[in-house]
Order: sequence, then structure tokens, then C-alpha cells
Amino acid sequence: MTSSKSDHHKGTRRRHRAQTSDFRVLPWTPVCCVLMTLSAVVVAVSFVMPHVLRVPLDAWAAPGRAWFDVGNENNLPTWWNAALLMVAAALASVVACVSWNGRRAKSPGTAVWWLIGLLLAALSLDEVASLHERLGRLADAALPGHGFTYAWLAVGIPMALALLTGTVFVTRSLAVVPRRLLLAGLLVLFTGAVGLEAANDILVRLSDQTDAHNPHLFHVIYHAEELLEMLGACLLVTAPLSSVQVTHSPDGVVVKPR
Repeated sequence: MTSSKSDHHKGTRRRHRAQTSDFRVLPWTPVCCVLMTLSAVVVAVSFVMPHVLRVPLDAWAAPGRAWFDVGNENNLPTWWNAALLMVAAALASVVACVSWNGRRAKSPGTAVWWLIGLLLAALSLDEVASLHERLGRLADAALPGHGFTYAWLAVGIPMALALLTGTVFVTRSLAVVPRRLLLAGLLVLFTGAVGLEAANDILVRLSDQTDAHNPHLFHVIYHAEELLEMLGACLLVTAPLSSVQVTHSPDGVVVKPR
């Protein structure tokens, strides 16, 4: 009996030390910098590839270029961006589990991170399967006079605005830093995916109307578009990392939400 009481007191002291230890936020800043640097390298390789291969800027299917061009699908840049978003979704799910164990089961933070994880997983799937481009059929049926060359934008623009607005309200219960990273990540990502895509849409329509195609400007815009998407994904990866604190205790590593 004495031994049992002693073990109980020792366990209590360990837990108390863990609770009173200095919890530290994970080093999300260097992680973000590394991921952004790698993303910039991926886009830079794509940007210079036509000059290296000495092919026209609009020869996207040229041998060797298709594997690295950010404007193509099912290649290295697609894999990289989809992987970033999937890692972000996985980390958001982990934080949701931590919040579930560390707080009341009905904590708002838990539900928020589950929702963010689902959203990021859907964005990763879209990156691989190009689901957004199929919205063009819906746009043509619902808004036959939309005027976009890339028809999916007629539906994609209001959807992006709705997602951003919803995220602003849903994430109000989160800590300041992860909330800002989430909102900044989605804003940067949608600025590229929707905003610069719309700029390219205008460029294509002007080219059709004036017969003055500018491949250099198109080349710059679509690389800027993909770069913003990747940088936004990098911010989304680091948002969950910034939302937890860790410390070491005699029982191991202790993790808790901020």
C-alpha cells in the first residue's frame, strides 16, 4: 500500500513538473523559409526551362519541359504543391486531435482544425485531379453569358471569396499567429489560383481580339500564379505547427494547443 501511494505521489509530481515547465512553440519560421525556398526553386526551374532547352515559350509539351513546367499537370510541380497541401491537411488533423485531448471535447478549436484539414485535403485533391476546371460546365449552364475564356472562373471567383470569408469567421477562436497564417495562406493561394488566373484570362481575350499574342507576359503571369499558390501552401503548412506548444517531461514529450 505504501509503495502504491508513493508511486501515485511520484506520478503527480511528474505531471505537475510537466504542467509548470516552459512550453515552447515549434520552430515554424525556419520550416516556412525552407519550404518557400524550395518552392521558389521549383518555379525558377520551370521559368528558365524553355531557354535552357531553346524551345518557344508556348511549346509546353516539349520533351523534358513537360516534367518541370508549372503550367502542365501530373508532373514535379504538381506533386510538390499537392504534397504541401496534403501535409498541411495532415498537420491540421493532428492539431485537432491534440485540441480534443487537451481541452473539452466540444472545444471550438477542435472543430475548426478538423474543418481546415478537410478543406486543405480537398485543395490537395483538386491540385492532382484539376477538379476546379470541371466547374466550367456548371458555369456555362448556370451563367451562359459569363464571358470568361477559362469558364470555371465564373464559379471559382465567388467560391474563393466565400471560402475566405467563411475562414475569417470560423477561425475566430484560434490563437492569433495560427489564425493569421491560415488566412494569409489562403489569401495568397487564392490570389494566385483565381486572381492571376483571371489576369491570364483577360490577356488571352485581348490577344484573341487584337491578334497580338504576348507569350512573354503570359509566361511571367502563369509562373507568378503558381508561385503564389505554392507560397500560400507553405504558410498553410506552418499554421498548424504554430498552434501547438511542446515541452519535455520525465514521461516524454508533452504537446498542448496554444
